[in-house]
Amino acid sequence: MLSILCLGCQSSKEYAWEEFSIESQPSLRGISVLNEKVIWVSGTNGTVMKTINGGLNWEDVYVPDSDSLDFRDVEVLTEDEVVLMSAGPGKKSNIFKTKDGGRHWTLELSNAYDSGFYDGMAFWNETHGILGGDP
Repeated sequence: MLSILCLGCQSSKEYAWEEFSIESQPSLRGISVLNEKVIWVSGTNGTVMKTINGGLNWEDVYVPDSDSLDFRDVEVLTEDEVVLMSAGPGKKSNIFKTKDGGRHWTLELSNAYDSGFYDGMAFWNETHGILGGDP
């Protein structure tokens, strides 16, 4: 069991660590914070989780056929729109997108090169971003 400490904001602007556990013991690789309520994390073995209440409750988010993927980056664009990046050689490097808070996903991009590898991505607004990788 993996334990995580989450820094939560309170109305008095004081901060406190709270612990929660993930049964599958993933290695978390990505985190994206939209605001004090909406946070997404991603990691190995297809792990994607979100909170919409500042960390009080965490929800597993299912991405179809992703149990073997290593989700190394997640970018929350709006409360409903999220971009997720998996990393690995060739077809294990993918970009997925949801427009409904993780209920449905579309594969937006899949690496066409056997030796290619996605490393990370960043967005400066809801429609413009950059993806980096190895040749």
